[in-house]
Amino acid sequence: MGLIIKLRKQGNIKKAHYEIVVTETTRGIVGKFIDVLGYSFLLHSKPYDRHYIVYNKYKLAEWISKGAVLSKSLKKRLKI
Repeated sequence: MGLIIKLRKQGNIKKAHYEIVVTETTRGIVGKFIDVLGYSFLLHSKPYDRHYIVYNKYKLAEWISKGAVLSKSLKKRLKI
């Protein structure tokens, strides 16, 4: 049983937002998750679209120390 930290999509098509969750690698896209670490959303403003990520860095470090791996998309957004 491996653990992965990934983005879980919520909201509707035009206003999607994401939760940062810890889940098992065997679970599909939709399924149970173990812990919620934070959330991510896109703020629409006319000149620029800004992407905001709010997460608990202590929980993230704790799960990484337990062996969880970041997904590619989350790693790119966190710039780790």
